[in-house]
Amino acid sequence: MLGRDMDDLPDFDINLTEGTIEKREAETVLKLKVKAEAKELIFMEKKDTFNKIITSFPEPGEYYHIVNNAKYDFYTILPCIIDRRGPIEDCYVSTWTMNRNNTLDIMKQLDGGKIKNIGVLTGLFFKRRETAVYSQLMTGLLKRGQRFVAFKNHCKVLLAKTKNDYLVIEGSANFTSNPRLEQYVFTNNKKLFEFHKQWMEKFLNER
Repeated sequence: MLGRDMDDLPDFDINLTEGTIEKREAETVLKLKVKAEAKELIFMEKKDTFNKIITSFPEPGEYYHIVNNAKYDFYTILPCIIDRRGPIEDCYVSTWTMNRNNTLDIMKQLDGGKIKNIGVLTGLFFKRRETAVYSQLMTGLLKRGQRFVAFKNHCKVLLAKTKNDYLVIEGSANFTSNPRLEQYVFTNNKKLFEFHKQWMEKFLNER
């Protein structure tokens, strides 16, 4: 009975099977490529929106108070600073959590020499909830000789020291894509930069 059932089966075409597998793999690669290109397009649109709204950066001692309707996110400001002010000599980031795209872009900016030094502080929620991204960020930073710490942190601050500016951005958003109303204070102030740098260095060095 078993022999008759096996004999009745159609011939197994190994070439057809391999071709089908190759086609499926190609489709998967194509889908991943399209997805990556779509994310890059969204990222570029966010940068374009920010640059249209913030046509000039604050002068020393000047403050911008910004309310954002989710057309761009907090992280968008970092590459815009690089584009308009050149390499960042010293960068500090404090966020509760972060997404994979922004993590990868930080590595890209480091590898391209656009960020010389960076210290990143996150919350423990990031470590527990986004384990893979947390590991990617920590491993990537340490591999490049940079610093990272996760602790009971909920501050959202970005510091960027360029050739002539001490840029400080304080806000309500994390370094993620936030479809929410968020607020920021954007200033160019050396004393404020040093104030935030002091407590960030304390946690980066102690842990």
